Amino acid sequence: MIVFKTLMRTTWRKKTALILPMIMFVAFMFVARADAQSQESAFTNAIPKISVVNLDNSNLSKGLLDYLDGRVEFVEATEAQFENLIFYHEISFAMTIPANFSETFQTESIQSQMIYDNASGYIADSYVNEYLNAVASLYNNGYSLDESIHMVQTSLVNANNVSVIDTVQDNSGVAERFFTLELYPDMLTVLTVVTMLLIIFNQTSIKMRSAISATSTRKQTLQLMFGIVLIGNVLWVVTKIITVIVLKDYLNPATLGLHFLNSYVFFIVILSLAFLISKFALSPSMRVAVLNSTTLGLSFISGVFVPQYLMNATIVNISKLFPLYWNIEVTQRINDGLTSFGDLAMPFLIQIVFAVVLVAVALVISSEKSFKTVNAKINTQS
Repeated sequence: MIVFKTLMRTTWRKKTALILPMIMFVAFMFVARADAQSQESAFTNAIPKISVVNLDNSNLSKGLLDYLDGRVEFVEATEAQFENLIFYHEISFAMTIPANFSETFQTESIQSQMIYDNASGYIADSYVNEYLNAVASLYNNGYSLDESIHMVQTSLVNANNVSVIDTVQDNSGVAERFFTLELYPDMLTVLTVVTMLLIIFNQTSIKMRSAISATSTRKQTLQLMFGIVLIGNVLWVVTKIITVIVLKDYLNPATLGLHFLNSYVFFIVILSLAFLISKFALSPSMRVAVLNSTTLGLSFISGVFVPQYLMNATIVNISKLFPLYWNIEVTQRINDGLTSFGDLAMPFLIQIVFAVVLVAVALVISSEKSFKTVNAKINTQS
């Protein structure tokens, strides 16, 4: 077990360098919790800010706008501006009333966007549905469309005053956002620690000394992998303990096990990625550059920092090519109550496939480098 013992001694000697990633992890956990729980906790006479593009200009659409007037605050914008206004929370709801909507309003929906983690968006959406449902109900009972619109406007003349009597914290939403934001520090911490240790053992001088060792290459590799997996698991356990401490008020015991299982599956992917990175990022500067670009790039494109519902559909489709997307997909399914094996098996399996592929690529690169090292040694001796 000489390789395993050497790895443990190296880890102990590098303990100071390993503390920094853990301090950064703890700090980011508190930042993630603050971001996840930031939401409106109370409001009185809530007036949602919305933007509307009316392509119909019929009595029905004009009646809808008249009905909303006083209940919402209108913000002028074009369809192209909707996404940015919602992203920056300048409005909570946006909709486009299609042309000829008065003829198809019972079969065609209004295209809308809203902030899903804010009550104002749902309030505005409920106003729209309330008006259209009331008009449709009267119209289907024999009244003309104009009569239906007039009756709705007169019967629902009083604006709704919305106030909160008590506040109930949506723990599931906070936990879901937290477990998504947690992916970045998880990935950065494990990759930083594991790649630093693996790169030490991938140095050419150490590889050449290992080649003449009495211990076979296979046993050396197994000992190294066992040690790395052990250290990685200790890191994972520590990060989950920190997660429980930081998020103790928001965790749902019924789904905590599934969240941790999802986290552990992704941990396997991270270990595989660390194994691959250690095969080509051999210098400290290259390792830092690769880790930063990998962790930040994957986090941005997969919806860690920006919720996926705010991202462009094309970018979301591209993110399906990366394991982070499928980890977030599991988190969302758990939060939506889809907790059966059949609901979660596919995204779990896809993450495992990513891990296998990463290890396979790393082994190919390792075999090529080992072959070149042996040839160099033979050429030197001859």
